[in-house]
Amino acid sequence: MQLSTLHFLRHALLSQRQLRLISALLITFLCGTCFAASNSLYEVSVSASSEQQLSRSQAAKLAMRQLLERLTNDSNITPNSPAYSLIIQSEQYILQYQRVTKDPDDTEAANAYWFLFNEMAIGQYFTTHSIATVGSHRAALIVWLLISDQTERYLIDETNNLAISQQIRALFEKKGLPLIFPLNDLEDAQNVAPVDILGKFDDKVIDASERYDSDAILIADLQNFGGNEWAGNWRLHFDGLTKRVNTNKGDMEHQVDQGISQLLDELMRRLLQTSSNQTQAQFPLTIHGVGGLKQYRTIDHLLRQIDGIETVVPVAIEPRQLTLSIVTHLPRRLLNTRLQKTGRFIEVGEIVEPLPNTPESEQKTLHYRFK
Repeated sequence: MQLSTLHFLRHALLSQRQLRLISALLITFLCGTCFAASNSLYEVSVSASSEQQLSRSQAAKLAMRQLLERLTNDSNITPNSPAYSLIIQSEQYILQYQRVTKDPDDTEAANAYWFLFNEMAIGQYFTTHSIATVGSHRAALIVWLLISDQTERYLIDETNNLAISQQIRALFEKKGLPLIFPLNDLEDAQNVAPVDILGKFDDKVIDASERYDSDAILIADLQNFGGNEWAGNWRLHFDGLTKRVNTNKGDMEHQVDQGISQLLDELMRRLLQTSSNQTQAQFPLTIHGVGGLKQYRTIDHLLRQIDGIETVVPVAIEPRQLTLSIVTHLPRRLLNTRLQKTGRFIEVGEIVEPLPNTPESEQKTLHYRFK
């Protein structure tokens, strides 16, 4: 990441105090951008058992394994795998970390660690070694899970069975997939009845899912056969395709683990296949007419909301101008369409005639004006 200050130094009217203030503000913006826009996919927490402790090196390797499973859907990376070097060199890819320990005097180990890994550096490693990844834009999945025991039937939501909802959330976090639970409000009750799920009338459930703006739909019913014996039927609907899984009798937690895990693996495989068929490109993008830190952050937020843009990294900040590096699988025409659909970017186009003080290497940068 480069911060261009030479432009400011050319202006003799700026005092050293003003220069220090501007530099501090720009550094604050860059750091704020890194914090505010950091991709949660690249945040990983690991912990030891209550009687054990982890060194930072051990924890970083465990965390990198978890991250690689999110990104590549590979839970068994061996020394022969192209991604194995990322595990061995995991500490080199740490941007930030925090440690939690019961013994504050022990500076070598902790009971738990939180890591934020370097998205750009890991992405470059994947590109260099031709490793297929799912990418940062994940399919949001809504879960319609009907529980039927000897006395009642109910749809799982965020709160009515915390043990199960937390178990499901942990399985989604392991894969880095967004999870949606139905609200279980009056509208849901009118649109989805227990018989619709039990009778596999999935079209009604799919129609009811439209209000949640989900990309994929998981429909399931778990039935109790007495005691702690449960069995489940699970269906995943994604991109016009359906995957079905039956889980054999066992306790409820085991059924949820088996059913959810199998369908999430299938979803990740399909996302991986879709992503591997797309060619990513890196574009330098210059935005003109930027006035102040607030607009810098607005631009960063807008770009990260555009489906198809994988990463956004500030390269240079100058008065009224911001240069970014973006990685996307979108062709330029579609990228331009999506930028302009935000209503905030006006295409200036490739600058063929150099602007004043524009280096030759930047003359083919994509230029937009911000409004």
